[in-house]
Amino acid sequence: MEIEEEVVSIRRLPEDELNVREVRISCPDATGLGVDLSRVLLDFGLRILRGDISTDGKWCFLIFRVQLSSGVPPRWQLLKSRLEIMCPNGMDSLSALYKWRSLPKEHPPFLLQVASYDRAGMLHSLSHVLWEADTTVFKAHITTSPSGEVSDMFWI
Repeated sequence: MEIEEEVVSIRRLPEDELNVREVRISCPDATGLGVDLSRVLLDFGLRILRGDISTDGKWCFLIFRVQLSSGVPPRWQLLKSRLEIMCPNGMDSLSALYKWRSLPKEHPPFLLQVASYDRAGMLHSLSHVLWEADTTVFKAHITTSPSGEVSDMFWI
């Protein structure tokens, strides 16, 4: 039996006729943690076949059996980092509140303008790249001219 020190591990199962993976997560417990982690798995296009959650109120161990959907396979390293971000880091709530209060004030949104020729799937590709970069889009203005030119503006 091997001892894992990773917070998140993703394994390929031997019975891979359905392209099944097992995602194991071990981290401090928090309210709604299972739902948040399930949402991340679903956002990556994975189908959750089975889930097992064990907790003692302080520490949580989750095992998800997921199936790859048809299409582009997920970027496993990005999935692993997103799951690790969702896991609490174990600091107590008072120090977390102090850290939150000491964060610098928010900067005004940045305007990203993309000018290109229109093609099928252009907006999907742009939004996918912004999602992978973990940016928050506050507002978008999408314009396509009759001549086929695109001018997209994103407030991020």
